Amino acid sequence: MIDDARALSAQASSGEDLTFTVIAGVVIGGTSILGGEGSVWRTVVGILFIALIGNGYALLSLDPLYQQITLGALMLVAVGLDAFSRGRA
Repeated sequence: MIDDARALSAQASSGEDLTFTVIAGVVIGGTSILGGEGSVWRTVVGILFIALIGNGYALLSLDPLYQQITLGALMLVAVGLDAFSRGRA
């Protein structure tokens, strides 16, 4: 809503990229998809890591699609590590 207020317009599809970025930040920060584990400071670290990646892609003038692909791959790795650690416990 804040982004729409700044732009003085709203669309039904606005914020779709933001939703993916937020979920990726939470998962990369170490919060379990299955629930029960996680903390705010780890989520903040995950979001800062994603901001660092986004800044790097912007400085290199790469296509934003590659950033989304990178975030998806990082999410898959984070979920895989979580599943692996739960299987060992």
